[in-house]
Order: sequence, then structure tokens, then C-alpha cells
Amino acid sequence: MKKQTATILFIGGIMLGTAFACGRPAQAADTLNGQTTVSAGTTAGDVTLAIGSTLDFGSQPLSPTIDFGAKELTYKVTDYSGDTKGYTLQAKVETEDQNRTLEINGKVVDAASAATVHDKKTNIFGENAAETLPVTLKYTHITEKKTLSFVVDWTLVKGKVQA
Repeated sequence: MKKQTATILFIGGIMLGTAFACGRPAQAADTLNGQTTVSAGTTAGDVTLAIGSTLDFGSQPLSPTIDFGAKELTYKVTDYSGDTKGYTLQAKVETEDQNRTLEINGKVVDAASAATVHDKKTNIFGENAAETLPVTLKYTHITEKKTLSFVVDWTLVKGKVQA
């Protein structure tokens, strides 16, 4: 057993000596640099229509034709779509009234179909300048004192300008 222990110690010593004599064990090279590819993209942004929420024509006395006169309605388009090929502004009244005549920018607006009340051939990217539309209102065959009100629905259609 003494001989075996001595042999094991001798072989172990040789192995350790060889390891120290040959230097450190081999290692992979350190990586100190790298690269990252960064990418990004854009998509069409928002298009918004800001338009007056109320338009008050005041009161007029009863008569066969009640002409409420003209008012101006202001609106503004903000466009981050990336498309500056203009827009069409359409209006439609929610409820039909045979006694009412509403004109916006010279176009009769009713409940039957949307009327194109403004064409803009080009617009700018971002916030466009505020614009005004003339609005006139008349009623006929009103024979009693009452409050008259209705809602106009607006639609902005991008890039569909009438010829």
C-alpha cells in the first residue's frame, strides 16, 4: 500500500508540474466590441377636424318666411397623415324638416345625403390655419313660438377633392 500511495503521489506530482510548466490552460479570446442594428419606421398619424359645436342664430319674430340671416362657422384641420393632397368637407343634417333651408358655403344641406361644402386641394402637414364657412338658415310655415334646433354631422374625407 505504501508503494501504491507513493506511485499515486509521484504521478500526481508529474501532472501538476507539467500543468505549471506549460502555463495557464488555453482560454477563448475576450470579446470587447459589438454592434447593434437599430431600425424604426413611421405610420400615418392622426387627422382631426375641430369644428364649432354650437351655432346660435338667435330669435326672429314669426312670419311666413323666417330668415335667421348668416353666421360664420370656424373649423380647423390637423393632419399628420403624411398626405397633403387636400380634403373634402361634407355636411348632413340628422333630421329632415321640409320647413328648413340650411346652406353652408352656398350648398343646401339636408338629411337625404351628405353635401360637399368645402374642397381643399392641398393642405399642410400638421395644424392648418382655421377657416370659416358662411352658414344661412331660413324656416317657412312656422306658425307658433318654439325653439328650433337640429344637429349637423360633419365628415372629412382625405384626398378626395372634387374636380
